[in-house]
Amino acid sequence: MDMTKDAIDRIAELARQAAGADAEVQVEGQIYRPVVLHRVGSPDPMPAPLEVRGLAPLVVYVERVSQGDHPWTPITVHVESPTVVSVIGPLSGYHQQRPVYARASCPPRMERATEFGFGRYLDVETMVIALQALFVPTEDRARVLAVLGNLRDEASTTVADDGTTQTVAVKAGIALAGTAPLPNPVHLSPYRTFPELEQPVGPFVLRLKRGPGGVTVGLWEADGGAWQASAMAAIEAYLRTLLPEGIEVLA
Repeated sequence: MDMTKDAIDRIAELARQAAGADAEVQVEGQIYRPVVLHRVGSPDPMPAPLEVRGLAPLVVYVERVSQGDHPWTPITVHVESPTVVSVIGPLSGYHQQRPVYARASCPPRMERATEFGFGRYLDVETMVIALQALFVPTEDRARVLAVLGNLRDEASTTVADDGTTQTVAVKAGIALAGTAPLPNPVHLSPYRTFPELEQPVGPFVLRLKRGPGGVTVGLWEADGGAWQASAMAAIEAYLRTLLPEGIEVLA
């Protein structure tokens, strides 16, 4: 049965009459309490997390906290992503908040690698610099650099003229100055997780394209994001090896 406007007005009137009293009213067979208590104020204040770069300082922090009679224990180490690890505490307070005591993130070099322009075409010079600065030296990286270093943007024009008819042939394209066979996909290892760990290797599709500005090069990830699970598992294993017994590590 839908509540009518009269019933709503009746409830409001009874609520006004009983405001401040511990009472119950009944309207059309339903019981209502006109007074509801709400906690006034903001959530409990939480400490700002200690921000560190790399896993090594985080391990030192957890060791010191776990050895003393610290009010923040028990603690849990949470591997949030390949680039972020947090030290968290249990739920507490009226609002059941979970404090974050410390957070480790990757150095800027790794952040730049994770923001690298995968999936889009870059000019050859930008790609060569990125491969040398943001990727671990590997055999496939050397082979890709060799190919890019031997690229030649060909453009030629041939004119044939017999005095009566003139023919113009234009040729443009990408050519290699030498022979450098390259498998596709290539297996590369960008700096994408903490430097204390071996960087995950993944397959990448390498493509070349000639545009208005010249030759461009693109790399496309071809592992469906599997490198992230691999990196997080490596972080978990690293921390379990170094952290004191009894510290929970979640990944």
